[in-house]
Amino acid sequence: MTASIQFFGVAAYKIITARGRHVVIDPFLNKNVFSPVKVDDLGQVDLLLVTHNAFDHFGDAPEIAKEYHCPVICAKDVMHNLVEYHGVDPDLVRVTIWGMLIEEVEVRVRPVESHHWSFAATARR
Repeated sequence: MTASIQFFGVAAYKIITARGRHVVIDPFLNKNVFSPVKVDDLGQVDLLLVTHNAFDHFGDAPEIAKEYHCPVICAKDVMHNLVEYHGVDPDLVRVTIWGMLIEEVEVRVRPVESHHWSFAATARR
C-alpha cells in the first residue's frame, strides 16, 4: 500500500500511511465551509495531531477523540483544553514539545519549532 494525503481546507489533513494508519491533523472540519468532509465522514482515525489551540486548527479534536477513541498528540496547553473543557479522556492524550520524537500506532511524530501564537477561549463553567 502507498501513503496518501487528503487536504480538507484551512489546515486540516488526513494521511493514510503505507501501513494503513489513518492520521488526522488539525481537524477543523464541521464548521469549515471549505472542507469536503465532516467528522462523521472520516470513517477511521487511528491518530489525531493537533498543532495548537487556535480554533481553525483545534477544530473538532474533542469530538474526534471521543468518537474514534484515538490517541491525540499535542502540546500541554492543547491537552489542558481537551481534558478540562471538553471532557476528553486524559489517557488518550500524548503531550509533546518541539524536537521530541514520539511514536504512536506505528507513526513517528517529531514536532518542529513554530513561531505562531496559540490560544483558546472557552466558556466559563
